[in-house]
Amino acid sequence: MANFRQRREEWEATEITALDGQDLQESGQALSVASFRLAKRGAAAGSGPDEVAEMLKGEVREWMEKVPVIAAVAGTTLKERHWRAIFQAMDKHYFKDRDYTVVTLLSSNICDRCVDLFSVSKEICADARLFRR
Repeated sequence: MANFRQRREEWEATEITALDGQDLQESGQALSVASFRLAKRGAAAGSGPDEVAEMLKGEVREWMEKVPVIAAVAGTTLKERHWRAIFQAMDKHYFKDRDYTVVTLLSSNICDRCVDLFSVSKEICADARLFRR
């Protein structure tokens, strides 16, 4: 449990452009699998659900619900206009010279604006296709 909490705190403190979205997804998925196995093992032992394992499983599940959004905006591929569109979708002001950590974006309710963000993400993908031509 301490391992997951430490990793989550590291991810949350990381500036979003320095975060590897794919690594975040893979590491989170591995932690998710491990937490479910731990909870299942505790239940199979016959003593009922292990409270710590169930708590870990819940914390990992809650974190993993946020990971697709975080991973979609992680890294250095977003341009300033993309960030402006993301912040506009969150009804927030974007400041170019400010560093935005994962926890800053989460506290700005970035996950509540998934539909808006994924429309921005589609625009980014279209831009990337045009750039490759």
